[in-house]
Amino acid sequence: VSTQSTGDANNAGFQSIEVAFPYNWSIEEWEKQLISYPLHLELINTPLGPNKEPGFASTEGGTERFLDGLQQGIRYCKALKCPRLHIMAGLAESGNDISFIQNLQKASGMLESEGIIGLIEVISGGVIPGYFLDNFSKALELLQKIGRENIKLQFDSFHLNCLGYSTEDIIQLM
Repeated sequence: VSTQSTGDANNAGFQSIEVAFPYNWSIEEWEKQLISYPLHLELINTPLGPNKEPGFASTEGGTERFLDGLQQGIRYCKALKCPRLHIMAGLAESGNDISFIQNLQKASGMLESEGIIGLIEVISGGVIPGYFLDNFSKALELLQKIGRENIKLQFDSFHLNCLGYSTEDIIQLM
């Protein structure tokens, strides 16, 4: 994201934006951008790990790294009045359902106290190879087990189409 892209979004008539990873800019820089154009930030992701890992929510033994990233995401959301935080699940090879459920349940309370909705998202392997949440049915099952009102499923038709789901398939799953 750059000054040009936020300006382009505004010039195209957008009122809101999603910025996957806003962490290359300080909160103060983002505040200036959002005021200058004026745009509302609707969604950000938790940060990538130091080696570009796609989160740690499912990572066995990764709770400390998960909470560090979650807290950074919450700081950005709170300061920038962003109502939604996509909680990156991590990689399947180091993750498991129990860690994911427990970490999302912990996240729920932290997010709720700040008025932020936590989102999980199914991401296709073509975009993030080996991503933990690469199956829509599994995501719905885990969401039920998490059992928190402020943790929801982010619907992304791009990823679901990449995974071979049709619109009819998705309607049946829901």
